[in-house]
Amino acid sequence: MSLFGFRVAPGLRLTVSQRGLRAGIGPRIARLHVGSGRPGVSTGKGSAVFYTSLGGSKQRRGSGRAATGHTRALSAPASKRQRAEQIQAAITGIASMHTADFPPATAPDLGPAPPEPLEPHLERRRAEAKSQVPFWRFGQRRAALTEAERLATDDQQRAQQERAETHRRAQAEADEAWARLLDNDRDVVADTLDAAFDDNDAPAVCVAVDDRTVDVVLAVPSIEALPERTPGVTDAGNLSLRKMNKTDRNALHAAVVYGHLLLTVKETFAIAPNIDEVRAFVVRDAPDDVYGTPRVEPVVAAAIRRDALAGVQWDAHHAETIVTEIAHEHLVDRKGRARDVVELELDDEPELAAALDTLDLTDLVD
Repeated sequence: MSLFGFRVAPGLRLTVSQRGLRAGIGPRIARLHVGSGRPGVSTGKGSAVFYTSLGGSKQRRGSGRAATGHTRALSAPASKRQRAEQIQAAITGIASMHTADFPPATAPDLGPAPPEPLEPHLERRRAEAKSQVPFWRFGQRRAALTEAERLATDDQQRAQQERAETHRRAQAEADEAWARLLDNDRDVVADTLDAAFDDNDAPAVCVAVDDRTVDVVLAVPSIEALPERTPGVTDAGNLSLRKMNKTDRNALHAAVVYGHLLLTVKETFAIAPNIDEVRAFVVRDAPDDVYGTPRVEPVVAAAIRRDALAGVQWDAHHAETIVTEIAHEHLVDRKGRARDVVELELDDEPELAAALDTLDLTDLVD
């Protein structure tokens, strides 16, 4: 039985380059880490962003950050102590990023319509009154200004009614989007998840929604993006930056792979309340082929059910250990004494291989 059945919808294309993953859906091309989607109204509350003529931005929660975020600052010139602190912070962040939490999505509540201010209407009506009556006709001018105040109040009330109606329609659209999200509507779930993923350090995209299950693809950094050295102390008690051995560096890379996987799974369950299972497919940058064409390679596939997350002691275990124990299906290949995370051989997983074939490496991201 194959682990995955990626049914890429007509018009859906995935593009991977050295900069990350790109998804093109129909006539709309959305670069995931920049974010692009259907315009609309943001609820401003909860962890969900609704995309059926709605939209907005998501607040990222949790203390864990991805490997790219932790390694980004390491290229800047720094003293040995500063560099050691940066590297240690990156290693600590990578090891703990899977502990980040995402509050569950809640029903959208736009609150009351904001009040319509009187002052802009009053200024406009007063200016009109003054332009129509010479300043030396004091009595007529006072009467005109009094009438301007009355007209401004009427204008304000009409504008407030229009604002309230617009607000009511926006709330109704948000409520409809929420209902469709709870019904696991394919378009709403996919668009909502893609909008939620758009600021992730590991680009991710929802490629299929089937009843209460979603399939996601995420791209993680290769091991070359990680620190090569680690802080230490010499026999004389001096600070050193020793070269990380291969086993430790592979373990750090595994923490990146599985940390991103768990973050994506946890965020998916938080964003889509009635999704019960996430099937995650992790790819990473790979060396160009002999023709110089960029490519990616699959490294991990895992199927995780929502109820498996209940009671997990996130702080007490490594990300890989957690995935190994909670995933009801899990594919990974670790080789040699250093336990390298190597490319998956998909001869026995034709559907996974077919899913990877949908990745288009020709339309590169700038």
